[in-house]
Amino acid sequence: MPESDILDISSPFETDSKITKIEYHSYTPYTTSFNNNDEIRISIQQTDVYPYLNESFIYLEGQVSDAGKLKLTNNGFSYFFEQIRLEINGIEVDSTRVLGITSSLKGYLSGTPDNYNCYENAGWIFKNSSNLANSNGEFSACIPLKYWLGLFEDFKKILVNSRLELILTRSHSDLNALKVITSGSTNSGKVVLNKIVWKVPHITVDDEERLKILKLIEKEKSLFIPFRSFETFEYPELGTTKKVVWNLKTASKLEKPRFIIIGLQKERKNSLEKDCSVFDHCNITNVKVFLNSIAYPYDNLNLDFAKNNFTLLYDMYTSFQESYYEKSIRNPILNPSTFLTHAPIIVIDTSKQNDSATASSVDVQLEIEASESLLGVTAYCLLIHDRIVEYVPFTREKLINDIIFDWDSLTSSENFDDNIADPNFEIVNNNDSDLDSILCLNSNDEDEQTNVDLNGKNHRRFK
Repeated sequence: MPESDILDISSPFETDSKITKIEYHSYTPYTTSFNNNDEIRISIQQTDVYPYLNESFIYLEGQVSDAGKLKLTNNGFSYFFEQIRLEINGIEVDSTRVLGITSSLKGYLSGTPDNYNCYENAGWIFKNSSNLANSNGEFSACIPLKYWLGLFEDFKKILVNSRLELILTRSHSDLNALKVITSGSTNSGKVVLNKIVWKVPHITVDDEERLKILKLIEKEKSLFIPFRSFETFEYPELGTTKKVVWNLKTASKLEKPRFIIIGLQKERKNSLEKDCSVFDHCNITNVKVFLNSIAYPYDNLNLDFAKNNFTLLYDMYTSFQESYYEKSIRNPILNPSTFLTHAPIIVIDTSKQNDSATASSVDVQLEIEASESLLGVTAYCLLIHDRIVEYVPFTREKLINDIIFDWDSLTSSENFDDNIADPNFEIVNNNDSDLDSILCLNSNDEDEQTNVDLNGKNHRRFK
């Protein structure tokens, strides 16, 4: 501490009471059917709350069939789902496909020995190989959504006056989430999900901060959500060749890939005999990524796993945290030996690019070379790229317009009364704390108005 600070005994103290309360609220799906291939939607329709998505999580309860023969794999909970999407005000802003593989790759990169216990609570058990379910196959889990979607990890602010919807798509099979306890004991398995809950912290602020937020909303000012999105591609069968050229995609200039992670698996998909969260080195010798004509990395890797020559690959793996999180320390969750046996993945850092280049698009091409045939090998490539979402919070006027009634239809109803609204009309987004009156259309009499009773409170209707 500087000497001036030590001697400044008359300096005032400050207290921070802008946030007065943080409460976790539970949101459940519309449906109670969580079978394979089902789409599960969970909505937050309230627009007068301030959700903090960074600390939200999914809570699961379920049961594994044939608990005496099967157990959940490492990160098995993520393999229950094929895809996750987030919509804000009805527009999809972020999504992750091949959720099990994507979260496994990202988890090996982002995890540290210090937060391994948190990962274990979300189903990561590669260090101790414990059983996530009890003797009856029953289990529960809390999975931070920052493990699944880039927006939840990077956006560390509240959302204001917006409707949210989280959409989960169940996998077509549960085989990738399970593994046999004794080899050959069974060739089928199923997981029954009994409960899915989205737990979201709501932030309550003091009057001064609330007034600032309301003034910002009334200005209808655009707000921005910058984050890094995860996009995973799959090459189901590399074939008998020793060299593969894979044209991944053509990306826009605004969504250039900043990190490219490649993982290989040999005959693991839909196999109860193998752990689908484990990756194989498949005797690769070199990997290169081309963004247009620029190659990453510049030099060849010249790997040789038979001679234990993989340290360069491990160094690329450890450098991810330093670059991605912009911190000066490397603290990977895998040591070199565990990296070799569990996740010999290839991490290519392309974050340093010439963003002022004139090209409007970027062609992403991947080259993989191996010393042996790649027969039976499946390749996965995770692209992490920048994304910025712009949204305008719902203002008071927009909320009112969402619940406009047709005056002629209302008054022509035989159930109409001066003080009672037609029960056949659905009131959407009626928030009494935000609305003093509800507009309605009147095609005949411009000045006609009436009071109607909504949820026990009088509201004046007028054009």
